[in-house]
Amino acid sequence: MMKKRILSFILAVMIFFTLDTSFLANTKVEDLEDPEYWSAQGYIADEFYSDTNDYKYQNVASTPGRGEYVLRKGIDVSSWNGDIDWAMAKNAGVEFAIIRVGYRGYGTGKLVADANYMQNIEGALANGIQVGVYIYSQAINVEEAIEEAQFLLSRIYMYDIDLPVVIDFEYYSGKNGNSGRLYDANLSVEEATQICSTFCDTVENAGYTGMVYANKYMLSNKIDGDKLAENYRIWLAHYTTETDYDGIYDFWQYTSTGDGYAHGMESQNVDLNWWYDEESVLVEGKFATYDGCDFYRDANGDITCIRQNGTSVINEFKCDGTYTYYFQQDGTAMKNRLTYHPDGVHVIYFDEYGHEVFSDFANVKKTISGEEVDDYCFFDTFGYLYVDVVTYDQSGTKLYYANPYGVLERGKWFKFSDTVMCADGTPWSGAAGNFGYANADGTLMKDTYTYNWEGRLVYMQGNGAMMYLD
Repeated sequence: MMKKRILSFILAVMIFFTLDTSFLANTKVEDLEDPEYWSAQGYIADEFYSDTNDYKYQNVASTPGRGEYVLRKGIDVSSWNGDIDWAMAKNAGVEFAIIRVGYRGYGTGKLVADANYMQNIEGALANGIQVGVYIYSQAINVEEAIEEAQFLLSRIYMYDIDLPVVIDFEYYSGKNGNSGRLYDANLSVEEATQICSTFCDTVENAGYTGMVYANKYMLSNKIDGDKLAENYRIWLAHYTTETDYDGIYDFWQYTSTGDGYAHGMESQNVDLNWWYDEESVLVEGKFATYDGCDFYRDANGDITCIRQNGTSVINEFKCDGTYTYYFQQDGTAMKNRLTYHPDGVHVIYFDEYGHEVFSDFANVKKTISGEEVDDYCFFDTFGYLYVDVVTYDQSGTKLYYANPYGVLERGKWFKFSDTVMCADGTPWSGAAGNFGYANADGTLMKDTYTYNWEGRLVYMQGNGAMMYLD
């Protein structure tokens, strides 16, 4: 009897190892609960494709017309894409990335952080790529939607996330089709829509932009896409050369089989997206009348200001009711330029649209020895460039240092100047002449232990200054 059991066991083992188990390579136990597991292996639900499936498994690309929107290229990624060369992604034309921060297990409902989310966010930001984030939801009620939103928010507050925070609302799909806790819940359209709304409301109350990701079938049949679009952004997934989805959407994931290697991925494939960026649209002709002046923009984006008596405004600041411009001797608004304030002391900046920057960070474009260079700077409520200043952001939690050249330190160890000041003009206590570390997004490392460039364990104090522990 014992021999029979041993032989049976050996036979079972032999059978197991003759099966195709390649999909288990490098797979952690928790990955088997990841609702993206099978899609990462190439098993994509049919509802993601066009009704005819003509473009299934093809790497399609299209630039369809959407009025006056500016079309921007992007990717969405997770740990399944491996380690990413973000500089290569940038060179491939990637302008934005939506990065997975976590997922809810399709069976257990356990929330799990994406293994690569931090390095992906930091890598994208360090290469000038705008970042949004998502969580692969399996929420079956509003309480779980809030839980997912809070799970995500707790992991991104330290980063400069300026694109939407997304609930990825789709069924788990494997070799045998759709299944999992969300699919099995058989929610009504009203219930599913409320889950998405609750998630978006939660992230927007935290100061972010909420967005719902779903395929065409889901938006048309399982949630009320039109109702959601009234209040939140929509990210459409539809793999075809020309989508026939007739609802409102701001982002379009048009393929799951983009060339991963060409975009800096370790994976063969990567999801490719278009973003219809309405905020970057430059409307030609008269776009504002304010303070007795008409404001015009030409086809090149140059802005002029005409008084009601027909004379041009020159060598003068003017506001269009929203933005402040400086009109030069030739009558056009100054753009992409640092200049002195009329007080002759403070430096101000006009961005690529001619808008003076106030109370905000900006990528300042400069030309040095014939080469264009981007510096990351901060301008205060008066529009003055911060120089040799440590400051908090508006939340009072994120700390930054603008060096004596007015450039925010980012992604490296640095030394505070001997004269570093607070934003209110008082000395920054305890940091002068000391070392600090700036993360890729410019935030200072503080209130934590780390190893410095010498490999010595140090403590980064609340003021951002390093303290040796020996």
